[in-house]
Amino acid sequence: MCARLCTLLSLALLPALAWGLSDNEKAGQQLYRYGQANTDSPVQARLEAADTVVDASLLPCAGCHGRDGRGRAEGGLNPPDITWARLSKPYGERLPGARQHPPYTEASLARAIREGVDPGGNRLSPAMPRYSLSQRQVRDLIAYLQRIEEDFDPGISDQSLVLGTWQPLSGAQADGGQAVSLSLREAIAQINLDGGIHGRRLTLVVVDSAERDEQAVLDELLDQHEVFALVAVQTSSAAQQEQLRQAGVPLVGTLLRNDPGPGSAWTFEPLAGIQDQMKALGLFAEQALSARGAALILVGPEPAHQAQAESLSRWLVQRGWPAPAIQGAEAPLVLGDGLSALFLLGSGLSSSQVSLLASHSPPPYLLLAGEQAQAELFELPMAFSARVFVAYPFLPDDWTPAFRERLARQRAILGNGYLNRRVSASVALAILEEGLRRAGRQLSREALIRALEELYDHPTGMSPRVGFSGGRRVGAGAHIVRLDLENRELHHTGYYIPPEQR
Repeated sequence: MCARLCTLLSLALLPALAWGLSDNEKAGQQLYRYGQANTDSPVQARLEAADTVVDASLLPCAGCHGRDGRGRAEGGLNPPDITWARLSKPYGERLPGARQHPPYTEASLARAIREGVDPGGNRLSPAMPRYSLSQRQVRDLIAYLQRIEEDFDPGISDQSLVLGTWQPLSGAQADGGQAVSLSLREAIAQINLDGGIHGRRLTLVVVDSAERDEQAVLDELLDQHEVFALVAVQTSSAAQQEQLRQAGVPLVGTLLRNDPGPGSAWTFEPLAGIQDQMKALGLFAEQALSARGAALILVGPEPAHQAQAESLSRWLVQRGWPAPAIQGAEAPLVLGDGLSALFLLGSGLSSSQVSLLASHSPPPYLLLAGEQAQAELFELPMAFSARVFVAYPFLPDDWTPAFRERLARQRAILGNGYLNRRVSASVALAILEEGLRRAGRQLSREALIRALEELYDHPTGMSPRVGFSGGRRVGAGAHIVRLDLENRELHHTGYYIPPEQR
C-alpha cells in the first residue's frame, strides 16, 4: 500500500518538476534565448517590414516573447504567448480583425518561424522576424518551446525561492553590512511566518563583499547559490549591471548608488539615489527659489563624484542653466559673479570656504543630498539662514506605526546606526515582495519584471509611493527640506519632486 501511494505521489508531482533538458532542447534553448546555434555559421533573421537581414543574435525570440514565452509588451508591440500549451490549444486562436486559426502543430509552427504564416494562412505581424533555420534547428527550437514552461529560472522550487544580496560583513564597513543583513532577515522571517509568497518560503543568501573582486561576488551568488533575484545590494557597478542584464537576473534596490549611468532594464531602484536627489534640488531651485543662474558643483575626491558632477552639469544645461563650474573640494574655491547655487557632491565645506561663501552677497543657496548632510551644517553662520536645502528619499513622516515599531525593536540591538540604509533595504524588499506576489504562482524572472513595470503609486509604509514603467526604473522622488539654523531644526518645504519631473 505504501509503495503504491508513493508511486501515485511521485506521478502527481511530475508536472511540477523541471526535469533536465535533453541535448536537442538545450540547443533549442540557445536558439530561443540568444539567437545562436551550436554551429560555426550564424543564424539569420529577416525583417520583412524593413527588408533587412541581420544576425539572429540581435533579435532572439526571448527578446520579445520573454524567457518564459508569455510575451512582453514593449515599444507599442504586444508579442503573443508562445508557450506550447497556448499554441496547441484545441480550439485554436481568434485574432484581432476577426482572423482566426486552428491549433499549431509542429509542422505549422515550423512554417510560422521560417515564413511568417500561421496555421490559418494569415500573415504574421511584419515585426516578427523570419528565421533561416535548418530542419534540425527548427526541431530543436520547437522541442524547447514544448518544454519552456518547465524550464524554471534558477532559485525557484515548488516550496522555496532563493534571493541574494552582497554586503560588507567583515572589515571596516562590517557594522553597516551586518545591520542591513539583520534588517532583511527579520523582514523575510515575518514574510515566511505569514505563509511565504504563493506557498513558497523565502531564503536569503548574503555574500560578504568586503575586499573582494566584484566579479567573484556576483559569480558566487549566480553560479554557486543560483539566486532567483537580488535585493538591496551595497553597491552595483556598470560591469555588474551588464552581467545581470546578460544573465537576466532582476535586482531591486542599490543602497549606495554612485554610478550616474542609466542602469539596466533588469534593475529597479525604489528610492531616489544621490543623482536623482541632486536633480530634484535643481528643480526645486528653479521652481521655489528662482535660482536658475550661475552655479558651482563642488565635488569630493572619488572618481564617482566627478562622474556624477559631469552628469548633473549636462542635465542643468539641458534645462537652461548656464554651464556650471565643477571644482574639486581640495582646490581653492573660485566664486564667479552672480553665483546663485552651490551643489555639494561628496564634499563638505572647510571653514575658509564657508567664510568665503558667507562673504558673497547674497551667499549662494547650498544644495546637497540627504546622506551627505552632517550635524556640522547647523554650525554655519546665520548668513546662510533659509539658504541650505537638503533632498531626502524618505522622511519619518512616511513611516507607518507598524514600521516605527519594527525600527524600535531593531533599536534595542542596533541603536540608530545605519538607519537610512536599513530603511532603504526594507523598502527594496517590500517592493520585491509586492512584485513577486503580483507575478503569481507561475513565477519567472520575466514575470517579475512585468509585475514590477506595472507597479503604480504603491504604498510601502516606509517611503513615498513607488511606481515604475517600461521606461522608468527609479520608483520614487525626493522630499526637499530646509535647515533652520537658528533653532537647529529641519523643516519640510512642502516640496516633493516626483521622479517623472526629473
